[in-house]
Amino acid sequence: MKLLFVCTANQLRSPTAAAVFADEHETLSAGLSPFSPFPVNQGAVDWADKVFCFEDKQFKKLKKKFGVRATNLGVSDDYERHDPELVRLLKEKVPQFLD
Repeated sequence: MKLLFVCTANQLRSPTAAAVFADEHETLSAGLSPFSPFPVNQGAVDWADKVFCFEDKQFKKLKKKFGVRATNLGVSDDYERHDPELVRLLKEKVPQFLD
């Protein structure tokens, strides 16, 4: 399964999520900011089987810009990259949407 994780800056949450699930799935991470290392684009959205975001504002922007209904994981921007608590939350939340 191809998973796209999108946060605002593509610095902390989405790269962490992509790394966590990379052993079992094809993953990409992207950001909604044009200044992110990999700004989300239509090609990435089309590539993905599932698109995940982390906050309501990201959910709304993805819907408006790309017409995609992302899964909002509800994980706030309170964690550093690869923070053990962030990894735990991702492992708890994401698998329920991978059926």
